Amino acid sequence: EITINDVDANALEQFINYSYNGKITITNDNVQSLLMGANFFHLKSIKIACCEFLKKRLRVQDALTLKAFAEQLMCHDLVLAVN
Repeated sequence: EITINDVDANALEQFINYSYNGKITITNDNVQSLLMGANFFHLKSIKIACCEFLKKRLRVQDALTLKAFAEQLMCHDLVLAVN
């Protein structure tokens, strides 16, 4: 048994399923935990997909918070989109 404290359990389950079937479901409710987990595990394709998802839903009122989050996770394209 291995305890991984920094990754949401639902995100981890999605990553495991992704490794088997190549599909992941990104929603408004899980995008943040998926992006953090993808960054933690260096899952580049999922990280890019999460950033694209967020870019498409970018709103002015979320810009500052999203920019700080994107900078923390080194999502350069998302930072540029927010700017």
